[in-house]
Amino acid sequence: MKPSPRVSAESFVWSATLIFCTILGQAQDAPSVRRMQVMASRNPVEIEIESSNRIVPQTQVLTGPDRLVVDFAGVVPSAQLRNQTVNLKEVKSLRVGLFASNPPVTRVVFDLNGPQPYQVFPSGRTVIIRVGSTAAQAASF
Repeated sequence: MKPSPRVSAESFVWSATLIFCTILGQAQDAPSVRRMQVMASRNPVEIEIESSNRIVPQTQVLTGPDRLVVDFAGVVPSAQLRNQTVNLKEVKSLRVGLFASNPPVTRVVFDLNGPQPYQVFPSGRTVIIRVGSTAAQAASF
């Protein structure tokens, strides 16, 4: 009988490094959400989300507490994005982060004061989300 081959510590580290670099390279190639801007003077509240490339939003509404969740598959958040306290009409705050890493999914969460209608307007590298009582009808993608 032949003894089973053993993996050396050096080859294990090299393999783990190769896998990590492959995943990191895929994330670096992905488009990124670069900016979130609250349009405070608008009624209803509008939030503009800008990316480095075309993005496609997927939305869902959650309750207990009320939230609007917007996912961008294949997209990573840029390092300069920060959560924002809004406290404007129906929107309390915005939270953003990497929800999943492989494949990457960036998630933006709108913390709401209660159930709200919303509209989503994707246009290339920009998505405008309108939240509030004058939004015509709840939309989802």
